[in-house]
Amino acid sequence: MIETTSIMTFFEGDHLRLDQLFANYMKCKSESPPQAKEYFEQFRYGLQQHILWEEEILFPIFQMKTDMDGPIQILKMEHRQIALLLEALQEKLKRMDRSSEIEEYRLLSLLGEHNLKEEMIVFPAIAATVTEQEVKQIFEAMNRIPLAS
Repeated sequence: MIETTSIMTFFEGDHLRLDQLFANYMKCKSESPPQAKEYFEQFRYGLQQHILWEEEILFPIFQMKTDMDGPIQILKMEHRQIALLLEALQEKLKRMDRSSEIEEYRLLSLLGEHNLKEEMIVFPAIAATVTEQEVKQIFEAMNRIPLAS
């Protein structure tokens, strides 16, 4: 159950949580492959859930409140690129292929830029235009979305 908080606080905090899971994966990758795989699965699952929340709830609100479509189309395109990189990394983990540095670097680079766009544009715009009741409805909607697999 997700607790109602501010949009910016929740989503920026979730970015940090996901960043830490990926850092844990990277740290354990050579020392403890089973532990690394567990961290990666937590990261992948959490990132997929995060993307669902954005695409199903936040992005439509941003578009409705700002009447701007361009930033959302870019972010959605980046989400597709992120999904492809997650899939490539997952396949390498399944094969016990440790040569995943290129995909990891690309994912980290893409996520860094992507998260900055969300934190500088989307989250503040939503926070500035929604009412307390709408914030509550956003978190209720997030709780109703089935978990990513």
